[in-house]
Amino acid sequence: MLFDLVKRVHSDTFSAGDGRLLLDRIEWPDAHTAKLSVRHHDGESVESWQLHCARVLSYHIADSSSQSITLTFDHPVLWPHKVAQSELYFSGNVADPLKLYGTLIEAQREVVGSWFPVERFINPNITQIEMSSGQVAAGPSPLIERFREVLDQFQVANQILPGSFVNAFIGASHEPRAILFGGNSYVVAHNVEAEQSGGD
Repeated sequence: MLFDLVKRVHSDTFSAGDGRLLLDRIEWPDAHTAKLSVRHHDGESVESWQLHCARVLSYHIADSSSQSITLTFDHPVLWPHKVAQSELYFSGNVADPLKLYGTLIEAQREVVGSWFPVERFINPNITQIEMSSGQVAAGPSPLIERFREVLDQFQVANQILPGSFVNAFIGASHEPRAILFGGNSYVVAHNVEAEQSGGD
């Protein structure tokens, strides 16, 4: 049924009729299960849907209205749960720490877009000019490798160390997947199902 909802949202009728997907509410029966009540408007009719997300790993709901919904197994929001994590450290003086910080922010946006806040991965303390060593960032290895390129560009000595890797597969029968709402809202869970709960 989830694919039915995705198909409807990506239909010509939905886009031509100023379609909207409205998130009415989120319920948490327990700490790892979320139930999302969604209304589907395609310009002609309204449908109510329930999304059941089991073994929720992370989520961020920035807007209750969206014009798209996507199911994906390969997206940056999944990286904290599916790829190796690393930590990046620097040593030596940084000539312009504020410029370095700004360039790191730009690099993060290049790699993961606006799906995560800056402080999720980058250590804001690197802007302090008195720092001569410390952690620059911690997070998914593809992002950390991009940060390392920035440090190399600024000619700052650096080192990458393995970070903690949370195995999101322990005791789970399904690999993590993400439901994306629009451009910056998502739910990451091991299983997501949908059912139509009626119309208005």
